[in-house]
Amino acid sequence: MQELRQLLAMSRTDTSRTEAYNPYPSTADLQLPLMPYADIYNRVSDTSIYPFRVTCRVAYGNDNSKGSGFLVGPNLLLTCAHCVMDEDTGVQFTNWTCYPGYNNGQTYKGYSSGWSNIYYPNSWQNNDQYDWCLCVLNNSLGSNLGYFGCQSCGTNSELTNVPMRLIGYPLAANNARTQCYTDGVTSNVHANYFDSSARAMKGMCGGPALRTSDNYAIGIEKGVYTNEPTRTFCVRITQDIIDLINSLRS
Repeated sequence: MQELRQLLAMSRTDTSRTEAYNPYPSTADLQLPLMPYADIYNRVSDTSIYPFRVTCRVAYGNDNSKGSGFLVGPNLLLTCAHCVMDEDTGVQFTNWTCYPGYNNGQTYKGYSSGWSNIYYPNSWQNNDQYDWCLCVLNNSLGSNLGYFGCQSCGTNSELTNVPMRLIGYPLAANNARTQCYTDGVTSNVHANYFDSSARAMKGMCGGPALRTSDNYAIGIEKGVYTNEPTRTFCVRITQDIIDLINSLRS
């Protein structure tokens, strides 16, 4: 945690966003080939296009899906802390792998990566609003595939009633072998988290919460409320996360 604080102090700037990168821009990237899946989810039929190819399945051991994540830099993956560490003990999983654009056993052009280091808040186990983790990958996936831009909104009102999309790998969709998305709007905005009417389920945790107007990540999907399964809890992209991403991109 001390190393995390030092990185933030060294890198703090006035910028509220990190820029996106797409090495293969084309008109196809603006056309979302989406197919209905079940009653509330939609299956992404082509995960080779942006932003779907930079959304990742996170798995460990013998192809055991643990959650989702998304590329935010040349070798950076943002996800939930509980997707890469044990929630009870805090011990880091040693053999997890991220698979970009994963679709039914195949990743985009066969790309995948393990990790070399992770940064996260100490309080992530005790407070859902801090359940995030920035992972330094062994391979520079983002240089080849692209990565998301991230936005930290200055006020709560900027983040209220914003049309948004969740992308990830729900276990109910072919045992997390299929990438899916749901749409909704933001609500109940707080300093470190917000709610969304976009539906989510187990396996989508760690996936991006995107502003649909420009595909910038504004949050990280954490999970649904036990008593309100139609309401999704999202960890907010804060200035601290932006600063940390920028410090590790350089």
